[in-house]
Amino acid sequence: MSTGAVAERQYLDAASGGGNIYSILVTFTGKKPSNAKVETALRDCMAVATKLDGSKDVTASAWLKPHRGSPGSDADMLNPFGPMKFLVYTAATKKISLHVPQKG
Repeated sequence: MSTGAVAERQYLDAASGGGNIYSILVTFTGKKPSNAKVETALRDCMAVATKLDGSKDVTASAWLKPHRGSPGSDADMLNPFGPMKFLVYTAATKKISLHVPQKG
């Protein structure tokens, strides 16, 4: 994992409305990283998460906080793939892919 970034894996069960999946949140602090750096961090974290438990789907997102200790409400979402696009691991296929919302 890159310096200045912290990763967190959360389990979202069906009762919480999460659909029985894991969500990876990678938070960078300070200067905005390049899209390539964000993608590498997301893919690296997703690889670790799927090794820990590949039986559940996983989503991954990246965030930027102005400095360490900033509250979560100060974080801005990073979109290295474009708006509303994010990495997902589908347990049924054992593949990581880019989720792109369907139009219409």
